[in-house]
Amino acid sequence: MLIIFEGPDGSGKSTLQDKVCEIMYKYSPTIKVMNNAEWLIPTHPKSDARVNERELYKQLKRMATCKDTVYLVNRGPISDIIYRIFDDYPTVTTFPKLLDFIVKYQRQIIIVYCNSKIAEQKMLERGDENPVAISRHKEISKIYDLLMSIIGSNVKYGLRKFDMAKKNDTNKIMSDIAYTCYMLGL
Repeated sequence: MLIIFEGPDGSGKSTLQDKVCEIMYKYSPTIKVMNNAEWLIPTHPKSDARVNERELYKQLKRMATCKDTVYLVNRGPISDIIYRIFDDYPTVTTFPKLLDFIVKYQRQIIIVYCNSKIAEQKMLERGDENPVAISRHKEISKIYDLLMSIIGSNVKYGLRKFDMAKKNDTNKIMSDIAYTCYMLGL
């Protein structure tokens, strides 16, 4: 199973991912969890190990269909598509191809869309150094909203929304993940 945490800087992706990992280790000791699995699908354009499109889908399929491990990924190909709008690097894949993949494997992939009205404030408070995110945060958030609404209208199961400002959202996400793990026999 593959869980991808997506959203703009400061939206709570890393915090939620670590919490999900911690809870899964604590309460589901039989489930193998690979936290920070984004290194398996590096899409950052300055990475020497950046995957090509074929490698990306091969690895995503392996992660999604794995029967004994839950892979937690902080930012994946959706972020690559969004952030490449603001620089001169090519994307690893296109949104239509990625959407087709997500639809095909929607029972094995959970996309947790993290966003909040306080995301930009949180990003600035922690001293984020990503110049694109700092100067384009509002535009980036709007593009995430648009792409996530398209994903949400095409998949029946795989999209969850998380707002760090809402106290019950973490419990709701954990409940959804636990149910999906159960249904997949993990």
